[in-house]
Amino acid sequence: MSADYVDVFLSSQIAEFENFRKYIKNKINKRNFLNCTLLEQRGASPYNTTSISLRKVRNADLLVGLVGKNESSITRAEIREAIKKDKPCFFYIKETKSRDEKMNVLISESIKPYGKYSEFKNQKELCKQILKDLNDYMLDLLKVGLEQHKNQKEKTIKHEEKIRKEVKSHPDKYHLKLLKQARDSYGLKDYLSTIIKSSISLEVWLRTYLNKTHSDDKYFKDKYEKKTFGYLIHYAEKIQLLKKRDIGMLIEVRILRNDSVHTGKTPSQASAQFALSIAESIFDDYPGVN
Repeated sequence: MSADYVDVFLSSQIAEFENFRKYIKNKINKRNFLNCTLLEQRGASPYNTTSISLRKVRNADLLVGLVGKNESSITRAEIREAIKKDKPCFFYIKETKSRDEKMNVLISESIKPYGKYSEFKNQKELCKQILKDLNDYMLDLLKVGLEQHKNQKEKTIKHEEKIRKEVKSHPDKYHLKLLKQARDSYGLKDYLSTIIKSSISLEVWLRTYLNKTHSDDKYFKDKYEKKTFGYLIHYAEKIQLLKKRDIGMLIEVRILRNDSVHTGKTPSQASAQFALSIAESIFDDYPGVN
């Protein structure tokens, strides 16, 4: 599945549904996050039509299959391939007094056992049903995505809370232990944990630095443990505790951490490597705090 859209493969006997294929393709493409490109519009290829269509079925996210009265060996192959590959399928069978026997076999042996199909009398009815089914499918995807996001966020927050409890029960230099843990997480390709641990290590380090140098400041005294990382960075910038470049890097790490925890973004290797390298660089540049 593309990160930007759901790829819909439209399977049917082309001549029988020629005008409708173009019409429904345009309707589908007007829907958010859906994309449908007809096989006949996908451009030239050195492979035969059946090979191309089956490859497109395998690469698609779902299949919309239309069964009329005329025989189509390619349509039969496409539908069977989609079912074989466990693709989400939406089947629509035209009500007709006569139908090619091979298509009847397809319906009885492949489509009906699949368990879900709709019958239609005319193209207006067909269009309405297809768009409704696709809309319901996208809503289900959204619900699943939101639930996964909620569960991942809760899991991440618990993970972060556990780290923070460990920080409170250890002396000042715990940021160095967190940095080591961040390196270990990166080695295990746990990029989310790498970013969280790198961010908290920098937060602990900055609290320690401020406590050592500005614990008597009326804006800071007795409150440093309760301040957020964002506030600490803002305060350090205000009193010019760090170089402007270093302030900028701390802000970038904080943003990465917030995105990872609150927006459901899956951190990339590059993001994790960046957060880890910033922590290592900061600690090297200010050795007096370590």
